[in-house]
Amino acid sequence: GLAIDWVSECGCTGIEIESVGLTAYLWHAGFHNLRINKCTDDNPRCLGQPERLSTALKALESNRRDEEIEMPDVVVVHVAYLGVCGVPEQYERYVRCRSLADPDHKQASRRGKGSGRGCRRPFMIARAMGEEDRIGSDDVENCNTFYDQVWVPSTFHRTAFTKSGVEASKVHVVPEIVDFEAFDPSRVPGDFSFWAADSPVTVTFLSVFKWEDRKNWRQLLRAFMYMFAFRPSVGLFIKTSTYMGADPDGESMEFMESVLEDIVRTTDEFGASQDQILNYPHEVVLESLEQAWVTDPADPRCILNRIKTAYSRMPSNEMPKLYKAADAFVLPSHGEGWGLPLMEAMAMELPTIGTKFGGNVDFMDPSCSFLLDAKRVRTAMGAGHWGQPSNEQLMTHMNWVVHNQNAAQELGKRARRHLLEHFSPGSVTRIMEAKLQDIGDRVISGSVKTG
Repeated sequence: GLAIDWVSECGCTGIEIESVGLTAYLWHAGFHNLRINKCTDDNPRCLGQPERLSTALKALESNRRDEEIEMPDVVVVHVAYLGVCGVPEQYERYVRCRSLADPDHKQASRRGKGSGRGCRRPFMIARAMGEEDRIGSDDVENCNTFYDQVWVPSTFHRTAFTKSGVEASKVHVVPEIVDFEAFDPSRVPGDFSFWAADSPVTVTFLSVFKWEDRKNWRQLLRAFMYMFAFRPSVGLFIKTSTYMGADPDGESMEFMESVLEDIVRTTDEFGASQDQILNYPHEVVLESLEQAWVTDPADPRCILNRIKTAYSRMPSNEMPKLYKAADAFVLPSHGEGWGLPLMEAMAMELPTIGTKFGGNVDFMDPSCSFLLDAKRVRTAMGAGHWGQPSNEQLMTHMNWVVHNQNAAQELGKRARRHLLEHFSPGSVTRIMEAKLQDIGDRVISGSVKTG
């Protein structure tokens, strides 16, 4: 079979989780001449991988190939730290060579010295994505110059890449994979609780994301607090990870305290502005302001005690328990490459709220999830736009979930059925198999590998 090198990230990032899933299912489908790089103890893979993935990963990492003698047929570069369509150092020597699948010398390099005569290179695939509706000109040049194909996870990315200038024939949609056996609510024990025994919370929203501005955590906290400050039965649990020196505890607490002050002031001055009235929950009982628990951080009913932020690393096999313990999932980010936590939540039959912008739009069907309309806004540093989700819709959908628990549970069941029908591991694996089979035919007809 094809000799495939798959260059993966380490460190239990979303990209790393995706690469392990895709390669593991390919290995189970019979691609045993596929190898993936090992990770170090200082930068390990996710702990607690499901058995199906860990078995394949062990085999994938144990595959060896003498690169000085045996060149792979295909190289898949699946890392974020190089940027879109960057080339790992160990494969840079191939960039001026012709592809194994190009017998007619049409793949001469457009960069550097030489035309590629006299040397051949593997068929190069970039696994790439982004959260904006455009990619930069340097990224476009890298994709067009160094890679034969670019595998993107969604139709959103196919449009973004091709409109930015990547050759349309290179761009192929290959969705992400979720392990539906691991994320199966009927198999996950319900022995986890977010709250202490004396907590008044009976309905919990869960959100899972990296702590950065793109995830739009401020709008999430503000909407939740305005909607449920006076409803002590509703809580929010945020599972996050630190990023670029972020301080989730400090940042979130300072922000929440300022929002709580605004809520109290807005209610105390009810009618001060039309916007304040529209953004304030209709369930508000003004007399509640006279009760100390509204602002008392020592009282478990206080909104500050019904929002928890946890950022310790969890083994992969523990994550389904978080979803099992929740009643709904919400992530009003500015845009997602794919939105794996959204997909995991739907697999776990949770009513799920996300932004209508990014890769998640492919699997978040309106019939079984809530998509927030989003305005396109220019990003501060990127090449394009991302989405600003509707605050009114966010609050409305969260409120609906709280007041319609039975219907919300049925929505979650439809969500899992939808994913199993359209995004099962088998269906995604067949997409990759077909593409690799086509590549194999081209490589075989294009050359005889000589090393």
